[in-house]
Amino acid sequence: MEDKKITWARMTVGQLLRQADVELQRARDATEVGNDGRARTAARRAAGGALTALKQRFPERDYGDDVMRQLRNLMDDVTVPLDVREAAERLQARITEQFTPAFSIDPVEDAMTIVKYVNKCLGEHE
Repeated sequence: MEDKKITWARMTVGQLLRQADVELQRARDATEVGNDGRARTAARRAAGGALTALKQRFPERDYGDDVMRQLRNLMDDVTVPLDVREAAERLQARITEQFTPAFSIDPVEDAMTIVKYVNKCLGEHE
């Protein structure tokens, strides 16, 4: 697990955004075959990669070093649009003991909302 963090930390903004796209596709593929757990994990990684890219470009936009912390901090940032904060809240939600989400979610759509937001932030400041 530590190796994954080191690898992501050494990626450029462009590499992180490409990896986020790869993770989004993995999430879509997992959804298609009914593997909701894998879809949720890949969707979280996509969001985390995008948020890491945002942090690299704008160090003051540091939501944390791990995906779950990033999502929790993003959902609490009142400067972020409500739909993005709500997507982060749903994506970080824990699964119940019955292995079902606490509420209805679409992890791929939630991750896409966060990735699009990050792309917009990065595009506005180039």
